[in-house]
This record gives sequence, structure tokens and C-alpha cells, in this order.
Amino acid sequence: MKNYRWGILGIGKIAEKFAADLALLPQARLTAAASRSEDRAADFARRHDAPLHFGSYEALAACPDVDIIYIATPHVAHCEAAMMCLEQGKAVLAKSHWP
Repeated sequence: MKNYRWGILGIGKIAEKFAADLALLPQARLTAAASRSEDRAADFARRHDAPLHFGSYEALAACPDVDIIYIATPHVAHCEAAMMCLEQGKAVLAKSHWP
């Protein structure tokens, strides 16, 4: 079985819930978290036992140690974030109302 290395882009309330649920899956590992604030990303990563954190979304998208990125920003930013991640070859999980 393949183990999937997840990143979370945006670290608000929904990201907290997603990280907690992700920890229940045997084939999933939260590997990285990204926020516009390096300090907030570091705190989130520490609390959820993720070895990597980034102070920019672009750094997470470019990280070779992440397979899948969950977009946890406000909906209005989902499309741009998802496209950036897809362009870096990442699989993306996002819920949005794209045009």
C-alpha cells in the first residue's frame, strides 16, 4: 500500500479538523503546512506532528516531499491556489464554487 504525504495550504478552523481526521487514516501522513505567517505555520505543524512548515503557499506547492495538497483557504482563493499546486504536479483536494 502506498502512503500519501499530505500538505495543508491555509491553516484556519477547517484545516484543524482536516488534520485531526487525516491522522486517523493509516495511509496518510500530514507532512507539511503552509500559512502566510511562518510562525503560525510552525505552530500548526508542531501541534499536528508535521515535519515541515512554510511561510508561503508557493513553497508548499514546490515541496518534493508532498504528494497531495488540501486547500483550506477561504473559497475565493481556492481556484488560484489549486491551479498553482496543479502546475507543480500536485494532486489537490479543494471544495469550491468555481465559475
